[in-house]
Amino acid sequence: MKVSALYHMVSLFTNTPISEALEIIRNQLENDKRLKDSTNLEIMELLEFVVITTYFTFRGVIYQQRAMGSPVSPIIANLFMEWLEQLAIATAPVNCIPRLWNFID
Repeated sequence: MKVSALYHMVSLFTNTPISEALEIIRNQLENDKRLKDSTNLEIMELLEFVVITTYFTFRGVIYQQRAMGSPVSPIIANLFMEWLEQLAIATAPVNCIPRLWNFID
């Protein structure tokens, strides 16, 4: 999977690419030997339904929210960031791999 070279971590939930995040989750579920195949399918169907059906009303008009806005958005964003972090570490030159993460507020 190819992800845009630029990925903003500001407003993480609204900037997470939904289709890519769902694909990552599907791959992780398919590779999880502890779950049955039918369970994985049901989880993905429910997850896609929850993420895609984000409708709201404003001044009497019904809108569909395009960005992630469901209660599972933080979980999806975290799974996507975990995947992105693993990809960055795996493809980084040896002298650039961090030994310690330093989070600055």
